[in-house]
Amino acid sequence: MIEQLSIDSTPLINEVVLNWNSTRLACCSEDSNTVKIYKQNERDKSNWELSKKVTIDSPPKKLKWAHSDFGNAFAVKTVDNRIIVYKEKAFTQPNESNVPTKINRWEPIYEENASEEEAFVRDIKFAPSHFGYAISVVYDNGVLKVVSLDESTSFEKQATKGKVICKEKISSKPLKAFSWKKDEGKIDAVVVCYSEQSSKNSAGSDRISLWGYKENLFLIDPLKQINDKHDSEIEDVNWAISNGRSFHLVCSCGKSGILVWRMTINETNDPVTATILDTFRDGASVFSYPVRCKFNHVASFIATVTNTSRMRVWRKAKDWEWKGEPEIQCKKSVN
Repeated sequence: MIEQLSIDSTPLINEVVLNWNSTRLACCSEDSNTVKIYKQNERDKSNWELSKKVTIDSPPKKLKWAHSDFGNAFAVKTVDNRIIVYKEKAFTQPNESNVPTKINRWEPIYEENASEEEAFVRDIKFAPSHFGYAISVVYDNGVLKVVSLDESTSFEKQATKGKVICKEKISSKPLKAFSWKKDEGKIDAVVVCYSEQSSKNSAGSDRISLWGYKENLFLIDPLKQINDKHDSEIEDVNWAISNGRSFHLVCSCGKSGILVWRMTINETNDPVTATILDTFRDGASVFSYPVRCKFNHVASFIATVTNTSRMRVWRKAKDWEWKGEPEIQCKKSVN
């Protein structure tokens, strides 16, 4: 169990995320135009070493890794409302002795200025790997959009890089966060949380809904309005990999705490059932609440980050209750 991470950053951390294989860790902070990428020490797996700094001309607000099937790639959403996807590419260039040497460099492969959509980006995710290489976005105008990043997406045979392969207005209210069902099936789905208020600046309760599509036709239809127990703003939602379970797990978090949902999806007139397994919160402060939540690959842990940059891991106990591990201390590196 990791109890402390030494990160060369200020406490104003926006994201700390592991890649798909858990071999690289990337972080970004509010006051820096840099994404810092750490690699595991091959001899000491508990030690993470800074391997690369990727400079961006605007501070990144959100950060997501792509599936390892598509190489080393990550996407950022910047504070000036842009989406940029970077990929690590190999180059050959002469060294000081003029000997050809292979180097790796992070290069932008896609960029979108979301201001052209006349909307504000609220969340970004890579689409599930069985779709192919694609980035998806939700906006505060209720639109969900998916963009191809190469020619191999399964949405359509003639997909081209940067082509919009789905753009649907799925809500009349501002969307806030979303998460894909990661396992391939006859019915695929995306869970979305949205504001009950028509204005993104209005306070009030948020809601969660489920949208689905069949066999990659990407005809999005509502599957279920979930009557959730969040009585205030929802900040994040995450769908776990099923790993052979007959049901799905989804967690959501916000000012009401952390909720864990059990969902089943069937090809029936009422295709979705949703029940709450557990509700819990980190009671350290009434002013501190979770803004990020994420399952590990086998859904035995949930990692959370609060609005005050406190990180904690919650372990699944008996009867689907979740118990908090000691808080993870995130300190500035002295190197």
